[in-house]
Amino acid sequence: MTLRRLQICLNHTCFLENLIEHVPNLEEMYVQFHLSLTPNSSWVSSVDTLRQSNGNWAHKASKLRHFSLETFLYTDLEFTYLKWLLNNFDYVQKLQIHLKNDHSYQRTDQSVWKSPIDANFIRQYCLPDLITNLTYFNFYICSSCQLLFNDIEAIINSFKTHSYFLYHQWTNVKCLFDPITSYQHLFSSFTDALHLFNNLPNHSHIFNWQYIDHFLSDQQPSLSLCLKHFIELCPNISCITVFKKYGKSFNESDLLMSLEILSNMRQYTTIDMRFRNVTKIRLGTCLGRRTSWY
Repeated sequence: MTLRRLQICLNHTCFLENLIEHVPNLEEMYVQFHLSLTPNSSWVSSVDTLRQSNGNWAHKASKLRHFSLETFLYTDLEFTYLKWLLNNFDYVQKLQIHLKNDHSYQRTDQSVWKSPIDANFIRQYCLPDLITNLTYFNFYICSSCQLLFNDIEAIINSFKTHSYFLYHQWTNVKCLFDPITSYQHLFSSFTDALHLFNNLPNHSHIFNWQYIDHFLSDQQPSLSLCLKHFIELCPNISCITVFKKYGKSFNESDLLMSLEILSNMRQYTTIDMRFRNVTKIRLGTCLGRRTSWY
């Protein structure tokens, strides 16, 4: 097969393991798991063996240079599988990892998510053990937690003191905490036009969308957080459309904070105004073909 670039959404990890056997000329792979990175039952039974495996898939897809993975993770076992997967791709030059969890999904085997999400976390769980060719690393972690201002500073500073990130000069990270939704957003930079929105219901994440002039917010993350960092997240946006989830009401605290931000627009000069390119703000009841704006 001469396929060189593949973008695919999967439900099962075994499909990816079988797919790699048939794409020897693949150079770029973008994988999104619809739900989570749950390994199959046969993998679970041999987890200790695979933890100690030190091979990779270079002999299967030797031309692969760019690997991107986007998924939810819920359990410690899924983190183990992620590490095994990254070790199999330890020869790529570009790596992009987007990981999310969901506070509504609580289990006892979630000790990894209880760890501080900082430079040590990224190095241990989001990168392969052996790194030889990597020249580009982009990450985004969305996790449910409670953070103080001092915690955010400590997280950002952890990248400035970690030997690996110092060596590669990957220290310019951004950490945001949403007090409305109680989610931490940790990502590599704003420069890739990464936004806190997507079309997955009830979840939020950051993704590449470089040439957009309009966005839809489903209140995940909170509207006030997006407005607060608007010029950094969405410098080219011209229209803001806000809708509430079906069957849910707007968060009153979030609306009050958002209205305060918008009401203070006049204090900014034309050059520094964070909404300088916005010409329209629309509020609606829900997202759909029958959406009513008022």
